[in-house]
Amino acid sequence: MLVIVGLIDLLYQYWVHTELIGRLGILDRILVTPSNHRVHHGQNDYCIDKNYGGILVLWDRLFGTFADERDDEKICYGIRKPLHSFSPIKGNLHYYADLWQMSRAAKGWRAKLGVWVAPPGGWTDEPIEHFEPRTFTRFDVQTPAPLRWYVALQCAVLVPFVSHFIGVAKGLDRGTAAVYALGILVTAVALGRCLSVLSGASGWSRCVCWRWVCRSPPCRSGLALRRRCCSRGALLVLCVGSVVWLNRQSVAPANAVGVAA
Repeated sequence: MLVIVGLIDLLYQYWVHTELIGRLGILDRILVTPSNHRVHHGQNDYCIDKNYGGILVLWDRLFGTFADERDDEKICYGIRKPLHSFSPIKGNLHYYADLWQMSRAAKGWRAKLGVWVAPPGGWTDEPIEHFEPRTFTRFDVQTPAPLRWYVALQCAVLVPFVSHFIGVAKGLDRGTAAVYALGILVTAVALGRCLSVLSGASGWSRCVCWRWVCRSPPCRSGLALRRRCCSRGALLVLCVGSVVWLNRQSVAPANAVGVAA
């Protein structure tokens, strides 16, 4: 039941991540809508620690974490400390490292515990630092256009693999599932390094290309065998082309620049 509720919540979240839909009247007071969910993703002072609801915004109203979108203050999305990376691993885990560092620096066990369970800045006696959208700069890398197209193509190839993995995961043994998941993770990390134009990114990508050629599910029937051969052949052509193209690229290390919000 929890899994079903979680899937429903994720599907519902799809339409609220947009700026194309404005206020929806009475629905804004009951449901999570694009208007009040934009607040959740904002860095502005009034957006911090607000609007956590997934489907019903009633919970935020009950627990005092609701904030209405302001027409006179444009929301600046994102986090206040830019990641300076396109790595999905850092994107998902960096905050835990920051919390650990803040916890070690905090004085007293109450403050150390408060880092993990208190509201933002709640373990100190001072309010959180004021945010000024006009001076905020975003992380940006001048990734060459051909490299961006290469990453887009690889992402388009990766999506069917992810869908296939989700569909067959229950029937795989733990070892095979772990290797399959690791391949997807390494691919995502490699593509992130490509976008960041980091040294060694092409080597990661080459390994990923050959990894996907070698991976295919077992089959016994003749039809399945022919399909596997065709899919492997298509992947081989794509991967060889990718490796040849990467070898011909000469990309300098990334130069990150700030882009005003």
